[in-house]
Amino acid sequence: MTAAVGLPCLRLLREGIGAFPLGDLPIGEWKELTPEERASVFAR
Repeated sequence: MTAAVGLPCLRLLREGIGAFPLGDLPIGEWKELTPEERASVFAR
């Protein structure tokens, strides 16, 4: 997407998704949201 406008991207760093930090979650892995995390998603 950035290359399409002439701005090549050499590296992307993902630190979190929305209000959820990824911490030490390995690449390609996932985690189940806690009930509190789920409630915060659906409360919006």
